[in-house]
Amino acid sequence: MNVFRGVSVLLLLLFAAFQYNDPDPEVWITIYGIGALLCLLNMRKMRREVRVLSLVYIIASLIFSVYNWPSEWLGFDQTDPPNINVEKARESCGLLIASLLIGLGMLLK
Repeated sequence: MNVFRGVSVLLLLLFAAFQYNDPDPEVWITIYGIGALLCLLNMRKMRREVRVLSLVYIIASLIFSVYNWPSEWLGFDQTDPPNINVEKARESCGLLIASLLIGLGMLLK
């Protein structure tokens, strides 16, 4: 299933690239970049260290996604004036997608 992992690497790199105009791009580019690197490392033989790092990434992403979940769901389209709940929704769902990609990549043989 290296095709799935390869597509996951590309998706997470795209996620990272879209963060260039975010208020805190260095944080999100790093988060998605680490996810892409883990997917890339998982393309090779599953080593214990990579598996542990992947699990840590998934757990941390899930915890922060729940912690950062918006208090009011407004979707993904920015409102006028800008609303922090839209940004939180984007960030939380991005982390959920990254976790899902890495988790599925680990499960597929």
